[in-house]
Amino acid sequence: MLGLIRIHPVLDREDVPPFFLESVVYHEMLHHYLGGVPDRAGRTVYHSRTFRQAEARYPWHREALAWEKENLPHLLRASQALDRERRATLAPQRTARAGARQRR
Repeated sequence: MLGLIRIHPVLDREDVPPFFLESVVYHEMLHHYLGGVPDRAGRTVYHSRTFRQAEARYPWHREALAWEKENLPHLLRASQALDRERRATLAPQRTARAGARQRR
């Protein structure tokens, strides 16, 4: 297993506190360490009781949850703006490549 953790670019902002970013990494590391457990129906549960208990041991867990609750709408708006910006940047490149293919 690769064990790569990807962080969304919207979290790479000065207004995102380090304890929140650390909590995201801690959460993802727990997924890698604990994996998932099957429930009675055979479906994989990734946020089991064991997972939630381990996650609660992160020293700034309560603060991270409170910060997320307060700032999630702001992060979602920033994410949507970032997506629009990326699409606008990529659209001219795609159009130019398509035009080059047609001229061949």
